[in-house]
Amino acid sequence: MRKSIISKIFRLIFSAFFIRILGFVFRIYLSKVSGAEGCGLYQLVLSVYAFGAGISAFGIRETLSKLVAQKEKYSKRILKTALVITGSISLLMFVITYINSEYIAYSILKDSRVLKSIRVISFSFPAIAVFSSISGYFNGLLRVKYCANGQIIEQITRILFVFLFAKEGLKYGLENGIKVMSLGIVIGEYVSMLYIYVSYRFFASKRQDTYIKKTFFTDIMKLSLPIASGGYIASLIHTMENVLMPTKLIEYGLTRGEGVSILGIIKGMAGPVVFLPTVIIGAVSVLTLPEISKVEAYGNFKRIKHLTFKTLFSGVITGILSFFLLSMFSDCISGVLYDSLEPSYYIKTMSVVLPFLFFNILSSSILNGMGLQFLTMTVNIFSGVVKLMFVILVVPYFGIKGYLLGYILSEGTGFLVFLTLIYTKIYSKKGVKNKFYLKC
Repeated sequence: MRKSIISKIFRLIFSAFFIRILGFVFRIYLSKVSGAEGCGLYQLVLSVYAFGAGISAFGIRETLSKLVAQKEKYSKRILKTALVITGSISLLMFVITYINSEYIAYSILKDSRVLKSIRVISFSFPAIAVFSSISGYFNGLLRVKYCANGQIIEQITRILFVFLFAKEGLKYGLENGIKVMSLGIVIGEYVSMLYIYVSYRFFASKRQDTYIKKTFFTDIMKLSLPIASGGYIASLIHTMENVLMPTKLIEYGLTRGEGVSILGIIKGMAGPVVFLPTVIIGAVSVLTLPEISKVEAYGNFKRIKHLTFKTLFSGVITGILSFFLLSMFSDCISGVLYDSLEPSYYIKTMSVVLPFLFFNILSSSILNGMGLQFLTMTVNIFSGVVKLMFVILVVPYFGIKGYLLGYILSEGTGFLVFLTLIYTKIYSKKGVKNKFYLKC
């Protein structure tokens, strides 16, 4: 990769790592002031947040990364069309979520304590839509610092708000404490949206855009629909997983409180530790998509093969190293961060998936860059369904070990499928046709 790309990757890694560190501070604080059950309730609210955010964003970041990279001279026009699309969808999602908040809390999440938090969190969806659209615009131009800065600002705002007001809210029970934390998310999203919008106005004022009557609505929808559909289904599967986990653990023999607590330990305590190394893979993935798109547009398929091998090889090596480090130091990490060895078992077990997970993330980015969104959507959905089936069918008989086994098998299965797709679409003679080569 060019030196400029490498420097941008390191910038993204630094910012993402900083964000994760802030996230750790927040998780540690949350576990201490609200306990494992509070972490579990917060995770239920985050499920609604993630689902609504996924729908509101409409896969627009990846779509604009590709379109803007290929049609840079029309970038402003592309962004304006994207803002209309995501703005409309996010407002609709806000209304639907707010109106149906009681049904979501009582009938789906089955916990009345999250009702107020769901209503609060629904206000974040329009801000997420705007931020995602402008982020895609900047990523397509490889101007990654604006997105990175926006995410840092969002995290700092959220954490400061929670540190200042959460403890006071928790005095009146977990319900009000989680509501304050949800309000912190909303404020953080709007502050970061304001930052990236102002950054866009200053940046775009210095760039000349070629006028065209075309709105790019069809181009955006063609690329966004597969990505968004996959994201919607993945978010739905993730939400169902979080909702069903405590219920299925009750069938196994645990109480509701114990089930919510285990969910909090896995998703709120062990998960952030295990997925810390994804800051590296995420940075590479963000820049791989527009880079592959540009190279593919010129028909430089030899360069695609070279980039694919380097990217995937580095991802797998990073995953293996991360697995060994987390396995060796899981007790130490758990004790230092949470004053408890309980998350250690989950850290050690879940880290097994990292080599597979990193390969899958990077493969998705490469294939999306080549315009094969439908394939990546299908694989990711299949992997999620495998994990969900283990929650439904295996957890009631084997407890949390059934979930962990399903998690490992789902990522392992996804790895095998992605490996096959990468070979057939890029390296086999029937895949990418080498029409011509350009020196890069």
